[in-house]
Amino acid sequence: LAASTLIATAVALPRLEWSWWPADAAPDLRLMLFIAALGGFMPVSADSSVWQSLWTLAKADDSHTRPQLRHVLPDFNIGYWASAVFALCFVIMGAAVMNRAGIAPASEAAPFAAQILALYETGLGPWAKPVVGASVVSVMLTTTLAGLDALPRVLVAITRVLRGRAWAPGQIGGIDRTPEYRLYLVVLAGGAIAALYLLLSSFRAFLDFGTTIAFLSAPVIAILNHRAVFSTHVPPADRPSKNMRAWSLAGIAALVLFSAFYLYLLLGGYFD
Repeated sequence: LAASTLIATAVALPRLEWSWWPADAAPDLRLMLFIAALGGFMPVSADSSVWQSLWTLAKADDSHTRPQLRHVLPDFNIGYWASAVFALCFVIMGAAVMNRAGIAPASEAAPFAAQILALYETGLGPWAKPVVGASVVSVMLTTTLAGLDALPRVLVAITRVLRGRAWAPGQIGGIDRTPEYRLYLVVLAGGAIAALYLLLSSFRAFLDFGTTIAFLSAPVIAILNHRAVFSTHVPPADRPSKNMRAWSLAGIAALVLFSAFYLYLLLGGYFD
């Protein structure tokens, strides 16, 4: 899927129409809803740092080793920057193929999936549709499995911290064997299935709802991430540089401002 996406994007680039924003065009405030939805999961959701941390600690517990920072960071950076590149690829393919042809994103799940596959078929040929389709199914399956493991882990960790029970070395690797983990797993899976059956009358609205919630919660998670990384729990040698600290604060400020502006538009009825 990664190789197909990069090739299809390269093929679509010559079709991309580059133009400046018209001087007499008024901004469409409804686009804020789409920007919020896109920002919620692009390149990855803000809480993925918590998932990665718990997985790293669980791996360390299972292998009975203490990982070094230089060994942990590449694992996170590869996934983060790859997600950013592929996010840009989908924007380019959508702008070059769908937008140029005047094709609006479908509001239902099946037609929307067909539109995504059509992007690859247009760029690579008819053979790409079944190949990419099978790849997408496998990617979504593994993503679902990862989410169903990560979210219960996070909830178990949060529950234990709120109860004032500290985690001892060697315990995080056993989170998935606790009764709380199994309970959260069943609740989350049941809730997801119920949401698909009850709330999926409009796939686009369903997608916008989930990604917008992620967008609005991003500033809170970013602040907590910043406090955790620069706290006394992290050795000074392993903390980010001063430039990275300033970049983090600037990112938090941008997230807060965008979220506040979005809420202002939402409460003001601009999205009605």
